[in-house]
Amino acid sequence: MIIDYLESGSDDCPLIRLKHGSHEDYNILIGAIKILIDNGKKVNLFSLEGINKGDNMNELILMIDEADSGTSEFSLHSFVCQFSKEHLLQIIEKIENYKTAKENEYNWLNDELNISILLSYTGKW
Repeated sequence: MIIDYLESGSDDCPLIRLKHGSHEDYNILIGAIKILIDNGKKVNLFSLEGINKGDNMNELILMIDEADSGTSEFSLHSFVCQFSKEHLLQIIEKIENYKTAKENEYNWLNDELNISILLSYTGKW
């Protein structure tokens, strides 16, 4: 899986895009989110096997919080995503559902806060 950042170019920007993922990549991501929920710590997504940096992406940290703060850039091309347990469980469900999607389909993991997160095999939406 490649994760990149698109600052502009669409009305949906800015957005973080997860693309070219395999079933194994999705399972690794789901497993990391479940550990995050259970342990209450943060996860650097690029420390996970099969998760790679794409364009305009240095760091992506996922954290659990009491409230949904969304995704913010804390330094150039370095991001932190802070979500509640409930929101993380919804993200897991969306990833699970996406595993059976066709190549041209996509799903927004989060689009109601500042920087949206898009799951798309081809990178298109």
